[in-house]
Amino acid sequence: MGLPATMRELLDRSGLILAANARAARALHLCYAESMQAENAGAWRTPRILDLHSWFVEQWQAVVLTGAEGRVLLTELQEHALWESLIEPTLTGISLIEPAHMASLAQEAYALLAEYNQLQRLDDAMWLPEANSEPEVFRSWARSFQRECTRHHWLPRCKLIGAITHALRWGMLPTPPEIGWLGFDRATPAEADLQSVLESLGTRQHVLFWKIEPQSPPRLYTAQSEKEETAACAAWVRGQLESDPKARIGILLPDLESRRPQLERDLYPTLSPAHLPITAGASPNLPFEFSLGQPLAQVPLVHAALLLLRWLHRPLMQQEISWLLLSSTLGSAQGTGAREALANLDRSLRNRSCAPPEMSLESFLRHPQHGFPAVRALAHDLAAMLEQHRRNVRDASPGEWVRRVAHLLHTARWGERADASSLLFQAREAWERLLDAVAALDFANRTLSFRKFLNTLEQAAQDTIFAAESAEAPVQVMGAYAASGQSFDAVWFLGATDAAWPIPGRPNPLLPLGLQRGAGMPHVSPAEDTALAHRAMERIAAGAGEVIYSWAEMSDEAAQRPSSLVNQFAPATVTIPDRSQPHIALETVQDNHWIPFSGGAVASGGQMALKRQANCPFQAFVFQRLQVRELSIAGRGLSPSDRGRLLHKVMELIWSKEAEPHLSSHADLRSAMMTGTLRPLVAAHTEAAMRWLNPAHGDPWQRAYLKAEKERTVSLVLD
Repeated sequence: MGLPATMRELLDRSGLILAANARAARALHLCYAESMQAENAGAWRTPRILDLHSWFVEQWQAVVLTGAEGRVLLTELQEHALWESLIEPTLTGISLIEPAHMASLAQEAYALLAEYNQLQRLDDAMWLPEANSEPEVFRSWARSFQRECTRHHWLPRCKLIGAITHALRWGMLPTPPEIGWLGFDRATPAEADLQSVLESLGTRQHVLFWKIEPQSPPRLYTAQSEKEETAACAAWVRGQLESDPKARIGILLPDLESRRPQLERDLYPTLSPAHLPITAGASPNLPFEFSLGQPLAQVPLVHAALLLLRWLHRPLMQQEISWLLLSSTLGSAQGTGAREALANLDRSLRNRSCAPPEMSLESFLRHPQHGFPAVRALAHDLAAMLEQHRRNVRDASPGEWVRRVAHLLHTARWGERADASSLLFQAREAWERLLDAVAALDFANRTLSFRKFLNTLEQAAQDTIFAAESAEAPVQVMGAYAASGQSFDAVWFLGATDAAWPIPGRPNPLLPLGLQRGAGMPHVSPAEDTALAHRAMERIAAGAGEVIYSWAEMSDEAAQRPSSLVNQFAPATVTIPDRSQPHIALETVQDNHWIPFSGGAVASGGQMALKRQANCPFQAFVFQRLQVRELSIAGRGLSPSDRGRLLHKVMELIWSKEAEPHLSSHADLRSAMMTGTLRPLVAAHTEAAMRWLNPAHGDPWQRAYLKAEKERTVSLVLD
């Protein structure tokens, strides 16, 4: 699969190719490099291939350098923070609406107005007769947003295309001589205006597309279940790679996020069985990769940093503390001995009686350290971090908080790893970029409390998608529209059901539906979504030699039907190999080397040893000989067994001759009831029975809980 002649000739003429997304631009760069290497070129000039947004930013920087523009281009995080600051005061007293989520909706609605040339409609008369309707409330927010941007000379990102179009029209920028547009399934009115201005200025423009001779028309594979569907896809991909190891395969899905786990489980053993063992390492070189990343907040290194910072502000849940101790992201956790010591610490925390559901950092530091060097080092690092935070907890600007956070994490020795890998390095770089983006919120000249700063940082980490650098694996798994502008030797399109394809969408709830329909905005009608899906399918067919669509008759929830866009295709057949283990003939081995019992001739465990041996010999060996035990999970308060022990202990003290006062007969019981001394007697023995729980110490939650548990036990005994 080589570079089409039209694209190669355009690049050789120093033309510019604008791709619909960054992934398509990278793929085209790689294809150009392969074509140059095929011609035995040792070096070549970097071709002008950019995604559209990168070209806009490049042009804006050129305009700013000329002095023709003085506005500051807002980052996405800065723009979101501005929306949130305008919206939050208007939502006072409305607890069901999250300002951050509403700010995202408003930012999206404003961007739609800008992309479809409808911002002037904000000055119209009322959109709806009700002044408190969502569109009218948004209109007031949007006008305030415009006033703030005008007053401070800020440029929202959604207006960048308009600013570039204006600069080209009035000669502030040099006119590109030739541009090729690649992978644009749906052009917005703002993009159409840009193309019109470029045409009037003499720029030669071309609509580029891949044209690969199809081996056969698209076909449709019908599976009984979604699991069978992904297994067939994996088997088909393996067959393609076996016939041509250099083939570039695309797996496209309308909903990649929900189907990813099952697809990954099938691709691993089918395409890369050698990488299944744990010895494969943290990041094996797999023959497939997913285009969909994960939120940066879920990347282990970043997740550990956020947990450490959150621990300074409020208690962590037990499972969060366990994850932090066992994550190996702290300097005190390096080495096998250190990890074992922290695992023992986690076990002791889980095995505590009446463990609270959450624990503050102060309570954690009061826990006995058991003399392990790694545990003492961890306590020292966390105590130093806490003390440093307490000395400097006053409100500050976002940039100042970023500086403080860097020092806090350094004090805790976060991220000190001896086994650094490329993936860890990329995660660290992504974290540093996130901190830089949050520090840029200084543009508003506001100070934040630590709680507010931490909320902003966590939300930004959740909204930032982290994807490891592409290794250009032969199998690319991506969303149906993310493949725009790319070509493949073969494509398998998963999940082509009537509920998933065309991808259903909904209009923006903050804009009047009539306005969205009149402007032709996305998702205003099923017909518009269907037309877009048609264009995507035509583009897929033109950019692949073989295309198979598939659907499953049953999902986990209900029966399904194929999409009306694919049900006319001819059926496809795929053979799924049998992965069941072959039958192994049993052989008899004479074992005369008995392992003697330790500590005498009596085996502990009672009848459970025989029961486990009957159920599963391996389980019996693990439990009885290796002494492996399941980790206990601390619940909220006393466990049922602890409550039973407490009740039995109270009853024992009440009737024991060794305790004073005590009862020794039915007559004593009746006498205590008549004289009113029974309740004080039971309460005294209950308090004595609870001393093993150490109720005078611990968190306020523990003290309050044990007080309630004491009252419950007294009532139960009296009953």
